[in-house]
Amino acid sequence: MKQLLLLETVLTGLVFVSLLLFVNCKSITARLESALSRVEKKPLLAVLGIIVIAIALRAACLGFFPAPQPRIHDEFSYLLAADTFVHDRVSNPTHPFWQFFESFHINQVPTYVSMYPPAQGLVLAAGRLMGGNAWTGVLISTAIMCAALCWMLQGWLPGRWAFIGGLIAVVRIALFSYWGNSYWGGSVAAIGGLLVLGALPRMLKRDASVIYFLVFGLGILILANSRPYEGLLLCVAMALAALTMFLRSKQRPANLLTVKWLAVVLTLFAGFAAMGFYNSRVTGHLILMPYKVHEQQYAMAHAFLWQRPTPDVEYRHEVMKKFWREYYDAAVRARSVRGFFALTAEKLSKTFLFFIGPILALPLIAFPRAIRDRRIRFLMLTALFAVPGLLVETWFHSHYAAPFIGIVYVLLLQCLRHVRFSRALTPRRRYAAFLTVPAVIVLMTVIAVITFPPKVQGRDFGIWCCNPDGPTDRTWLISRLQTQGERHLVFVEYTPEHNANEEDEWVYNAADIDGSPVVFARSMDAARNTQLAQYFSDRQVWRLVVGHRPLKLERYK
Repeated sequence: MKQLLLLETVLTGLVFVSLLLFVNCKSITARLESALSRVEKKPLLAVLGIIVIAIALRAACLGFFPAPQPRIHDEFSYLLAADTFVHDRVSNPTHPFWQFFESFHINQVPTYVSMYPPAQGLVLAAGRLMGGNAWTGVLISTAIMCAALCWMLQGWLPGRWAFIGGLIAVVRIALFSYWGNSYWGGSVAAIGGLLVLGALPRMLKRDASVIYFLVFGLGILILANSRPYEGLLLCVAMALAALTMFLRSKQRPANLLTVKWLAVVLTLFAGFAAMGFYNSRVTGHLILMPYKVHEQQYAMAHAFLWQRPTPDVEYRHEVMKKFWREYYDAAVRARSVRGFFALTAEKLSKTFLFFIGPILALPLIAFPRAIRDRRIRFLMLTALFAVPGLLVETWFHSHYAAPFIGIVYVLLLQCLRHVRFSRALTPRRRYAAFLTVPAVIVLMTVIAVITFPPKVQGRDFGIWCCNPDGPTDRTWLISRLQTQGERHLVFVEYTPEHNANEEDEWVYNAADIDGSPVVFARSMDAARNTQLAQYFSDRQVWRLVVGHRPLKLERYK
């Protein structure tokens, strides 16, 4: 990933100089804008076109860049949710030997489920039903996210710039980021945020359709069931920004007090009722989310910096204790002044590299001018109010900021507009700077395709990279055992050198554990292992030691 980012930086400089010196940029810009003007006249067609382009381009890459294999703990948790929904259940009964099947980011009691909100699992389940595999859901949801971004941008910027934003997202996110090439999520929460941000300017028009109010409510519900904290943060920040602008304005916005808001209320009422039903089936309480149950049972460290770490949690498995101990140590460091600033720098770095990167940093030369624009002032205030809420989170990955992707792209495109029409630059320079962005994106696309499959260094997922290529050791072993035509039970042991935070986890199972061809269990003491082996008496029983290279698999004795 670092090499690709360096390459993107060098290309940006070389392309800009080349365009400036050797190319008639004014003529090319005129032809490009003429083509985009036709798209601007058909906004719905532009949105649908983004979906088609995203799916077609990613499908074209499948021959040498196949659907990803799950590797990260979170991915298996989401896939468990999908498997549960596919079996027409919202939760699974606790297994009589559930202690053997404890793993990261899943609950075994009071029911066997993913700890995460259900939206991503529902999307993966839809993918399995439509296309036979969960990644179909990732593909379609990411394409819809790019289209939703285009639609949202149309509410804040001219249509041609909205279409450019959609195309940039197709290349950088749908094709080459982990949002589109893992089961970890990002696109679903982004859709929720984009629906909210895109519906708002349309709702405030005097002739606004009630459909936009319904879309606004739907976006809030998607956020509540994908990234609930960040979704709430977005909504609160929007409310504060709206209040600030209202108090400073002499004119009341249209539709501020309209009966159409009742559509939002009814949508939220129906959605929150469904969420209460889900929680009651999963945790036994209407307002108790499975994430909270998981924290109560396993977490040494918690989601927010104001929560004191709890080191006295008892674990049945050493590997889970080591996993949480690392999180505990990180949380303790982050609560210090020095640690807080280091964590803040890491969050800013991840956000910048994923959403912006070297090439989209070029338009930021117009940042001081863009943030003064009345057109996007509301969104800038929203971002300003939201930032403190993101800084108090103990952990951070790029998809945590997914609800805010619309704000990021509005700012980037508004900066690019100012570069295009800047009076501070000579015409030749502003045309060259404007064309540098699409030119480098095209070049990076070609380079990424040539260098497929891309690699990830560690688990620091960024842009221009995705899951490592090829099957994992786990999928290879499952395939090997299934070819024997029997059912299997695999006891998994870990060497002391195994790092649960950096290396692949093995003990994940389907929603129906007993019906699975291959069942993975954590090895416990001999007596309890014997009990589980007797329970699965119709299976071949194996012992797998993780940490050796090659893997050490032998008959269990």
